[in-house]
Amino acid sequence: MAKRKRKPGQKSTIHFKPAKNYRTDKYIIYVHNIEKSILIASKIKPGTTVNDVHLALQHLLKQLQQPEGYETLFRQKTAGKKLPETASNIIITLIIKNLKRLFADVPPLNAEDLIGVLRVIRSSVKFWSKEDRARGYLRFLEDFMAQTGVNIYKLTKEELKLLDSDSFK
Repeated sequence: MAKRKRKPGQKSTIHFKPAKNYRTDKYIIYVHNIEKSILIASKIKPGTTVNDVHLALQHLLKQLQQPEGYETLFRQKTAGKKLPETASNIIITLIIKNLKRLFADVPPLNAEDLIGVLRVIRSSVKFWSKEDRARGYLRFLEDFMAQTGVNIYKLTKEELKLLDSDSFK
């Protein structure tokens, strides 16, 4: 392939911007929050697969890359819209709700950084799902979260009634 010749005085169109490392302490709280949302969704919808996670992340990435995508995503009322209860929609809804809560306590990420964090999670999904394509990442995530002290399980009706009782208010 031949190189395209530049005209004298024409600047190169290639601009290299150093990539941010989204696997640092600065971003870990956001990664953890999103991964916790994914794990909760997999407990709500037990048949959740890695493909559902991938679809949810792709949807969020695609929306964030739109000109007004970030504002639209976080301006939406998650309770008002009834989406089909697919695993990927549950994942999307939980990620948005939990990020909104997180952004009330810590500085919100801009669209570029949120895209970077989602891409880190997407690469983790690909890596941990090489051997078990259906649930590899979800198994890894559950084990990893348990090591950090986060255990998520679905409550029985009796446990839910107990939490709603006056003893916890």
